[in-house]
Amino acid sequence: MPRLLTGQEVWKSLDTLQVFRQVSGGGSTTAAAAITAGATAVNFTSTATFTSGDPLFIVGASGTELNAITATTPTTAVPLLYPAAMANPSGSQLLEAVATTLGHVQQGGLVVSPQSPLVPIFSALGHLPVTYIRGYGELSAQFGLLGFNNLNWQSAFGMTESDDGVGTIANPYRAAITGGAVGTQGIQCLRATGTRQDGSTVIVDLNNCFFAPAGGVNLARGVETALAIEVRFQSAVIRHYS
Repeated sequence: MPRLLTGQEVWKSLDTLQVFRQVSGGGSTTAAAAITAGATAVNFTSTATFTSGDPLFIVGASGTELNAITATTPTTAVPLLYPAAMANPSGSQLLEAVATTLGHVQQGGLVVSPQSPLVPIFSALGHLPVTYIRGYGELSAQFGLLGFNNLNWQSAFGMTESDDGVGTIANPYRAAITGGAVGTQGIQCLRATGTRQDGSTVIVDLNNCFFAPAGGVNLARGVETALAIEVRFQSAVIRHYS
């Protein structure tokens, strides 16, 4: 959409932050035909175990995209919730996903940090670079989770959130963070949903996310304790609607 320059397209609030992951034992098939950018439907090889409304990962040569299906028939044209953002070839994976809403996010919100360093090339005949070579790019994001609970701890260590127990002295809530469990999530996407000053909704998907344990947790008196979360991701899709 164009720049309106009215002040109403200024970001107002972050409303939800969710992580989407593949459903264990859920719907899994391949695209029976190529997917074009902007396509409103996808050809499924099979819709067995899929249900209308399921979030959907499209995983292909162009990258991973988070979408959703609004019906399961016909298999030759399963309708998508949003037009596809990327073109992907026939044979791309179509995987059922599920959302987990994360807890309260620290006041600074979600900070997205793209970087691609410029390497200066110098000549012996001058003091300034004669040109620059662009280094490899990397996409990352950071946020802090407020809430001292097992699930937030697991998020910070790149684990799927799940704990045991009932919260009593004899059987407290518990979660073990071990080397074999850190960073064990599979395909996942981080979705931030927010609102602009004009009331429009903005959805930012950070696709193919990897949670990277980082930072520290301050356990002290009278100090805001937030669990630092850092993610690296391979692509971003931004959607906006009124």
